[in-house]
Amino acid sequence: MNAVAPQQHGQAGGIIISAQMLGGTIGMAVASVVFSTTKSYQAIFAVVAVLVLAVLAYGLLAIKARGKTITQGTEN
Repeated sequence: MNAVAPQQHGQAGGIIISAQMLGGTIGMAVASVVFSTTKSYQAIFAVVAVLVLAVLAYGLLAIKARGKTITQGTEN
């Protein structure tokens, strides 16, 4: 939230909450599909673990790329 102007904190918070809700909805849908096709809780945990790792890797890469962009922008 520090990257957002104080007058836009409400909008940023709304976007964050919406993203969390959407992620939870998609996660539940994927877990439901996996369970309905495999009838196995182990399969659900495996698929969700892979998805969590993929999202974590994407997030870390996005943060790293943004850091490079900000650093390159200040060197000029």
